[in-house]
Amino acid sequence: MANIFYLTKEGLQYSVLLGVVIAACSIVLGSKIKPKGEDKSLTGLLYLWSRSPIFTIALTFLIGPFFEEVLFRLIGISFFNMFLPLSLSLIITSIAFGLAHNQFPLNLISGFMGIILGYVYIRYGVIASFITHGLQNAIVIIHLWTTVLVKTGFTISEAISIFGINELIKLIQ
Repeated sequence: MANIFYLTKEGLQYSVLLGVVIAACSIVLGSKIKPKGEDKSLTGLLYLWSRSPIFTIALTFLIGPFFEEVLFRLIGISFFNMFLPLSLSLIITSIAFGLAHNQFPLNLISGFMGIILGYVYIRYGVIASFITHGLQNAIVIIHLWTTVLVKTGFTISEAISIFGINELIKLIQ
């Protein structure tokens, strides 16, 4: 396992590359796989955005990825690796990561993302996995923002105030 608190040039390059790849996969798979019932993730995100766009950006780009990487990778993988092989520790924490994003079948995408983030953590450290995770979230949010803009002609905040969250979700899906 890499020095988990040191970021090499190679680690930075791979974290950026994988962040973009994971985001692309998330966007494509997310457009094909629809949740059963209400899309709780999107509804919650738009609700937060309606309250504070700045906080939503900070939460999705920085705060969420930081705490998830510390919990699932730094603590989770390290804990399970004390008594299980590293590969099994990675699988267990990836399943937990997917379940924490509790909207079936979208949590399958999160579980897959957990495997990649775990690999980045093991190979390049927690800073690299944090960068990968934050970048992936940033790209997905930018995609959401542009989707709302293209489909409605309004920014997210304007569209929420005009259409309401539930109607906006129907418009962009």
